[in-house]
Amino acid sequence: MTAMSATEARAALDAKMADTAWADRYLNGDASARQEFSDLTRAVTTGSGAMANSDAWAKGGADYLASRGITSGEIQDTLSGKAPTADEYQSARTAKQSLMASKTFQQQYSDGEPDALRQMTKHNDIITRWESANKGKS
Repeated sequence: MTAMSATEARAALDAKMADTAWADRYLNGDASARQEFSDLTRAVTTGSGAMANSDAWAKGGADYLASRGITSGEIQDTLSGKAPTADEYQSARTAKQSLMASKTFQQQYSDGEPDALRQMTKHNDIITRWESANKGKS
């Protein structure tokens, strides 16, 4: 990624998050989307003008999660970077695998059914936060 100001990175990240196909790739663990998110987030928080963008970034993330039916407490956990427990992680992985094995759920998710979006977003968030917190630990 080329160097960019926090403002440029924020605009690029906003565009990515507005792209539902990209957001779904990110939430489903796509490696390239996750790397893009990480690079852009780093630029938002460390580039010139970073402090001016941090509140906007948090609000944008919170708005996106709320649009997916995530509760305010769950949003706070996400934005604070709170690591889930190993039990929460395992439960989310098991639930996601079960849901993705269901053709009915797959159709509901594909159709943008609110409860399906909420469930998948919640499970993906827990999985991503646990994996981020435990990266490099074994």
